[in-house]
This record gives sequence, C-alpha cells and structure tokens, in this order.
Amino acid sequence: MFLGRFRAQKIIISTPMGLTSVKKIDGESLQDYVKWFHAAKLNTKNLKDQWAIDVFIMGVQNEYMQYSFIDNRPQSLVDLYERAYKFAEAEEIKRAARNTFQRDDRQFRGSQGTRG
Repeated sequence: MFLGRFRAQKIIISTPMGLTSVKKIDGESLQDYVKWFHAAKLNTKNLKDQWAIDVFIMGVQNEYMQYSFIDNRPQSLVDLYERAYKFAEAEEIKRAARNTFQRDDRQFRGSQGTRG
C-alpha cells in the first residue's frame, strides 16, 4: 500500500487534475490524509487554491465533513487545514475513547470470570 501511494504521489506532481486521485482510504486517519494531501498539493504545479479546496472536499470521503465544508466553504487553504485538523482532533479523541472503553470492558469481563 505504501508503494502504491508513493507512486501515485509521483504522478500527481505534474498536473492539477492529477490531484483528484488523492482520496482518503478506509482505515487511514484524517490527520494522515491531510498531511498526504498537503504534500501532494505542494508538488502540484499551477494549482489554484480554490481547485485544491474542491479536490480536498471530494477526496476526504467523510460525508459529515464534506457537508460542513460545502455548507460553510473554506475561504483559503489555511482555513481548510485549520478546520480539517479540528475534525482530525475529534476523530483522535473518539478513537482514544473507544479504545479505552474496549480495554475497560475487557478488564471488567475478565474480572467477572474470576468470581466464584
């Protein structure tokens, strides 16, 4: 998977249209997608910010985030990245809470089995 992404990024650097192939994949954190998109954007020549914003919104693969960005469109790439990182922070908090809950649930179930 890493090599596929690396090769895709090499192709992207030549045209703005190539940036449309950058999409968030299942299991990838939003933070990783933002970093990868930003790196691909920096390597794309003759790219207008509004085009990059549109491509990011299409590629994020998160309907809630897409609707949020469409309803209140980012005015710049800085705005886009700031808002995307807020979504990423929320995603990480949710993931950490889920992992804590699962760990606590396993511990609780384990302690249930030791009672006589």
